[in-house]
Amino acid sequence: MIKKLYLIKILNNKKLLLLIAIYSSNCFSFMLDGELTGNDLKFRNVVSSVSSSSYKTLADWEPEHNLLPAASWSPGFKLDNKGIVLIGPGGVKVDISKAVSIVGLEYKANNALEEVSEELSIAKCDTYGISSNIAYVVNSMNSTVCSGSVVKGYNAMPYHFIRPILSIDNTKIVDAFNNIPLENRQEGFYSYSFGFTYPYGFILPSSKVKTWQNKFKNLVISINYKPGYIADVRLEKPGVHEFDFSMTKPESAYLEGIAKFNVIATGSFPTGLVLNIPEDNDFSLKHVNGKLGAADIPLNIVCPNCEVQELVTDGEKQLSTTKINVSGTKVKFPIDVKIKKERQDVALGQYYGNFVFTFGLNL
Repeated sequence: MIKKLYLIKILNNKKLLLLIAIYSSNCFSFMLDGELTGNDLKFRNVVSSVSSSSYKTLADWEPEHNLLPAASWSPGFKLDNKGIVLIGPGGVKVDISKAVSIVGLEYKANNALEEVSEELSIAKCDTYGISSNIAYVVNSMNSTVCSGSVVKGYNAMPYHFIRPILSIDNTKIVDAFNNIPLENRQEGFYSYSFGFTYPYGFILPSSKVKTWQNKFKNLVISINYKPGYIADVRLEKPGVHEFDFSMTKPESAYLEGIAKFNVIATGSFPTGLVLNIPEDNDFSLKHVNGKLGAADIPLNIVCPNCEVQELVTDGEKQLSTTKINVSGTKVKFPIDVKIKKERQDVALGQYYGNFVFTFGLNL
């Protein structure tokens, strides 16, 4: 609610009288409400505009109040390219000025609209028209005031609801968030609010005077940003993995084998994953008969998609964490477990072993 105070001075018989008049008007705000999870951007309250399928508008209309009766009227618009910089947690700024703009308006009347031959001496918008009880105007390039179709007003309030027509480039919005430095990326709401003025023209019923009136509304843009998430991490083939010894040559003094683990991760990973190696791992194979006294077989573990590929060498871990170079919403990457042991040091029988890796987002 906006309240304006007008002080009126009246001088009468050398006495000064102050009268205070209060004018109240409701000030509504439009809300563009989005959620960005990783690289997946969705707006909860956006629908296609009647003006064009390439433009969007908000699902909800905002009401107008106390408009003067009109014999006929015309929707108007003035393009005003605003700098839109969302502010997020910790004051992080995201500039989406080139991704979102108001390019027009939709006006909704209580009755079907009918065009008349009157003109209001204002340049026409690039695109305009009527669809049932909705009049629309679009001017995406020119910043001068423009108008649309002139329609009957039936000597009543010309229209009752309004909403903005939006140009939204999802790719540019995602790119803007991805340009946030990694150390500044925080989950939370990124918002910006700005006001915009729009004119509409009308002809007064009795005097036939042609005039224009400026109206004012607010638009709030709010995007709930979730840099990424992991829904699930699993093995493509869960259970025991056996080694393939086909690489071992019959005449070789060494027994060589490999077991391939394909890891599948789902979620959203715009900047990749990280692989962590906990401290309490034993990277070796042990003979099932512990009383036999057979020597352990050390493991060598390689991650081809990791920045540092050699994870474990001769049973010793080489690092604690490394980035996995993958991105998307569902990824698959291999982890190769290898052994190479002199045949004379390998006892007959079965060997077993296990280890644990953990995975997280690369933030």
